[in-house]
Amino acid sequence: MIFQFLFLTILSVLSLTEDPSPYYSYDGSGNNILHTNWGKAGSIYARMVPSAYKDGKGQPVDDRPNAREISNIIFGAPPFDYNELSVSSMAGAFGQFLAHDIAMTANSDVDYSIPLPSDETIMKEAIAFKRSVAQQ
Repeated sequence: MIFQFLFLTILSVLSLTEDPSPYYSYDGSGNNILHTNWGKAGSIYARMVPSAYKDGKGQPVDDRPNAREISNIIFGAPPFDYNELSVSSMAGAFGQFLAHDIAMTANSDVDYSIPLPSDETIMKEAIAFKRSVAQQ
């Protein structure tokens, strides 16, 4: 906690110097000279492929596989080595993928909790989930 405070304080002081970098900032703004808000913390991601929503706007479709079932298949398949919590090293890699994909973007207020499959053995309740806001 103290490290984060000191780090942010140093960044703030450096941003006030006479010769700050014109391209880099701690919140991601200005990293692209032509599009200064691209990649900025809290911004909405641009859509790269057409959407496929149930209502055409944001409601998830019902014909996709359950995310927890996919996770159980990936992490439950050999030859993974498991730790004392029965979690493979793929859990960390998958967590990094998710964190880097959805972190620091605007979130919707709609609850899209992921239901558990009937054969779930580890988790006891639905996985809380809120999607990021998509650019329309």
